[in-house]
Amino acid sequence: MGKKKLDRRAFITKASMLLGAAGVSPWIRADMVNKLARKIVPTAGAQALPKTKYFLEFCFRAGYPLLQHGTGREFATLTNANYPNCPWAPNTLVDAGNGLFMRNDSQLIGHAENIALTQGYRGNGLGHKTLFAQREGDVGARMTTPIIEFANRRKGTVLGVPGVNWNRSNMTNNTNGLPDLIDVRSQNDFSNLFRRPSLNLNDNEVIEVQNAISALSDYQKLKLDKRIRNISVANENLNKGLDLLTTDYSSFLDISQMASGFNMGDRTIFGNKRWGDVGQFTALTLKAFEFNLMSSATITIRTGDWHGFRNVGNSTYQAQSAMHLDSILDATIRFLKATPDPGDPSLTLFDTTLIVLNSEFTRGISVVGADNNDNGSNGFMMIGGSVKGGYYGAFDLSNGRGRAYGFDPETGAPRVGQYNPNGEIYNTVNKLLGQQDLKVGGQATVNAIIR
Repeated sequence: MGKKKLDRRAFITKASMLLGAAGVSPWIRADMVNKLARKIVPTAGAQALPKTKYFLEFCFRAGYPLLQHGTGREFATLTNANYPNCPWAPNTLVDAGNGLFMRNDSQLIGHAENIALTQGYRGNGLGHKTLFAQREGDVGARMTTPIIEFANRRKGTVLGVPGVNWNRSNMTNNTNGLPDLIDVRSQNDFSNLFRRPSLNLNDNEVIEVQNAISALSDYQKLKLDKRIRNISVANENLNKGLDLLTTDYSSFLDISQMASGFNMGDRTIFGNKRWGDVGQFTALTLKAFEFNLMSSATITIRTGDWHGFRNVGNSTYQAQSAMHLDSILDATIRFLKATPDPGDPSLTLFDTTLIVLNSEFTRGISVVGADNNDNGSNGFMMIGGSVKGGYYGAFDLSNGRGRAYGFDPETGAPRVGQYNPNGEIYNTVNKLLGQQDLKVGGQATVNAIIR
């Protein structure tokens, strides 16, 4: 009989109980057990789905075509650029892995093993909506938006800021009575959330708090010395509490040294300097994740309508748009992979962060010169350490027209002639966020994309 595989969580639980029975204090016990677990069973935790601690959601408006960032192998065999939302000539699409084809200049190719993308979901049929079907479980399902459940379950982090909506005016969350994310529009709005967030104290009030805590510490030392085994830890906790009242955490949000990929400068979306905002908002969000200041953020990107991009001659903007977003995403992934998780240095933020890109519908393909008003199909793009990369679904390019198809949620195999229901996206996001109890009845979870 082989040696029983060690489970890190079980080890931590049992070791903690044993030390507790031996009279070791809770503070010391937790530190000892976690250090032992990392040394004795360092790989055990990797065998289970890491618990997602941070959620970054990009919500596009006006039917942003995710096809620009990756698509199925059918397009790699084209002899000319037939389709306006996938206008690349032969040999400019490369297989990035698992049937996911990307532009040969895409900065995301090196991360493709953790990028899942599809076009094979049923469109909402309602056109431009501020509440996406897949974010409420399906059209009219009115389920709580996953990021709302996630933010309220985590209750923020160090400072009690659960998460933010960047540029909220173009996006709606279904809260079902739970508190919504905090609306912010600028770097200054965001920074203000972390300036002495618990209490705004003037200098005299800070002195009074310090005196009160000092007196309380002396009282504890005098009266409770026999009951508290490690009074220094208690004092340290009191000092940490004082830090929360007096520290300006906005100073942690310095993005001046962030990678150049976040700096979009004057790169525009339909003449407006919005890519610059997207890069800045993303960088600020990641700094907040790095210091465990909040758990979640939605960045809304209104691109404007895509009806005009029906000819290959109009494809320049599309290619530039895709390159700008790829640059931001590449910088994001590199930052997450290089940054330790603040609660567990044995993991990186990439292990514990989920990124989702979606839209109210995502324009598919139509023949050149025809209106690319594809409101029949939808898609998603998911990125993270828990995501199994690849393209899921297929296209029928016969008769000069294209139609996206869905896939089996367990195997990932294409299902020709069928779309997948939006509830599958909803269930899958919830599972990746550790919210498996929040399910749309009768609809599957896409286990094919979960590592």
